[in-house]
Amino acid sequence: MNKVLTFKASCLIFVAILALLLFVHSAISSDGTPFLSFKVRDQNGNPLANVSIQGFMISPVANQGFLPLFNGSTNSLGVATFSGSRLSRLMNVLSEWVSKRGLANLSASSPTILVFATYTNQNGVYFRQTSVNLVIPDLLENPAYYQTITFNLSAPPVVSSKEALTTAQAPLNPQSQTTLPNPGAPCGISPSCWVGVGSPNLWPSSSTGKIPIAWIDNLGGGAYGEVSVALGIASNVEWDVGLGIGSGESIPSPEFEAGGTAWTTTTSVVFGQAVDQFSPGASYVYIMGQVVGELFQLYKCNLYNIHLGYCTGGYSPTNTYQYDTGIVNVATSDGYIVGGRGSGFPFYYNELGSDYTINYFESVTGTGDSTPNYKVYSNQFVQAWASSDYGWISVGIPLGALLVAAGVDIPVAVATAISIDGAYTAGSASFSLAWAQFDGSQGSTVYLYDYVGVVSYYLTNGNTGYVPLMGVYISG
Repeated sequence: MNKVLTFKASCLIFVAILALLLFVHSAISSDGTPFLSFKVRDQNGNPLANVSIQGFMISPVANQGFLPLFNGSTNSLGVATFSGSRLSRLMNVLSEWVSKRGLANLSASSPTILVFATYTNQNGVYFRQTSVNLVIPDLLENPAYYQTITFNLSAPPVVSSKEALTTAQAPLNPQSQTTLPNPGAPCGISPSCWVGVGSPNLWPSSSTGKIPIAWIDNLGGGAYGEVSVALGIASNVEWDVGLGIGSGESIPSPEFEAGGTAWTTTTSVVFGQAVDQFSPGASYVYIMGQVVGELFQLYKCNLYNIHLGYCTGGYSPTNTYQYDTGIVNVATSDGYIVGGRGSGFPFYYNELGSDYTINYFESVTGTGDSTPNYKVYSNQFVQAWASSDYGWISVGIPLGALLVAAGVDIPVAVATAISIDGAYTAGSASFSLAWAQFDGSQGSTVYLYDYVGVVSYYLTNGNTGYVPLMGVYISG
């Protein structure tokens, strides 16, 4: 009998808690804005207080780059929440996007919210970039969104405390052309924050352009083959950012990190394109979109009131910078991502320079069949050149090199090495991958090579690896 009463009491308590949660959720969402909550912890599950959380979204207005949407810091429980008036900037930007593109178009191809999480301790600066992967129509439905962000504090910081000096201690070395403009007093309440410096780099400056995402080069000797790309058949295609981070605005020795999602195309949009090369020469696959790059500088609060949770001493710029690149404004039409194929190398090929090199992948025996028999997927290249944490990338696209080739003045010395890493996740139900299919004359030996970056990227768990491009070479 007591067990029955205990069970009934437990049920009543559960129902009461559920009702309370539904009431809180309703109260949160009733003001017409989303409710965004971020919980930050270390690798052992301990909550991290005073972690700066910032949200950015690409502007619907040309040449404005990423706009700051919200900022704050985590409390003693490691939680930062944003709702109501704290999301007024977000709601304004969402309204501008709806006015420009319409809800129907935004349901197929939409910007998402980039999230910068920054934590500083005696070792230096720890940084995570993630995203709120909701398209604008979803955000306008006033969802309650929760995300957990984990920092591995046992790994080296992205920037050591020795490197992360303020400008007063370590004057910056300005560009040879001009000094970077000081963005002035940024942020508001957080202990540190990232501020866009100078003008963002966009190509094309308006509308969209051809962005090569894969190519094949037939070096001869009887080899033949093709390269193919298929996106978004069974899951969203997430266009993630690639970022370089380090000390000084030129970032001479950057660490690369997998960024959050800047743009997404949904399940209702697909893309399929193949280009063959049965004779010596090169050809490529492209999509229509826009490339953005933006330099950010880290600012630090001079006196942060831990108990009240806001900055009381103003902010000072540090010598820590990051440069983000991403594909945005992906063009769609009637359920398809707009794209095609071209002859020759991608126009940014000559800008790759010494940041990438051709690596041998495998050799096979030619069958002589008219349809190439051997196939290698892009995620196999990633598994070969990346660390064990290869799920964050399937195809790398050197957007820094693209911007340089397009004549954009990038304030970063290693611009050609900065890649976007499209999250065509390996192992999903989707066939959102690139692949090479190749062969040669019967009995011949056919070689397959891939273009791989020589500068390693950095993951917050301490693992490193190299970014492969979907640039393949075949020879007989």
